[in-house]
Amino acid sequence: MTRKTKTYLLILGAAFLLLVGLPLWFIFGPPRRLVISKETTVLTQPLNAEGQVDYVEAVLQTQRAGVTPQNNAAVPLVQAMWQEKGLNPEQKDFLCKELGITKPEQEGIDDDLWNQRYKDLIIA
Repeated sequence: MTRKTKTYLLILGAAFLLLVGLPLWFIFGPPRRLVISKETTVLTQPLNAEGQVDYVEAVLQTQRAGVTPQNNAAVPLVQAMWQEKGLNPEQKDFLCKELGITKPEQEGIDDDLWNQRYKDLIIA
C-alpha cells in the first residue's frame, strides 16, 4: 500500500468514526446526571422516585390551588350526571377523592334519556 492510500484510508476511517461513532455514543453512552435547581428549571418540586421533576403532579397542584368542593363546578355536574354504569369502582373512587365528595347515592340523568332529548332537538 502506498502512503497516499494509507492517508485516504485514515481520513475515511476517522470520518466513519465521527459520523457513526459519535451519534452512537450520544445514544448509548453513559447518561449525564441532571441536577434539579433554580438555575436549570423553573420547577424544583415535586420530585419523583428518580429525583426528576414530576411535571404531571406539578400541573395538578397548580390547577388544584384554591379549588374546594364548594367552588368547584364539577361537583354538581358529577352529582347530576352520576351513573352506576360506565366507570369501574376504582375510577369512581378516584373521581370522588379528587373532587372531595362522597359517592352519590342516587343515579343522575340517564344517558339514553339525555341522548334522546338531544336527538329530538336536532331532528325538530
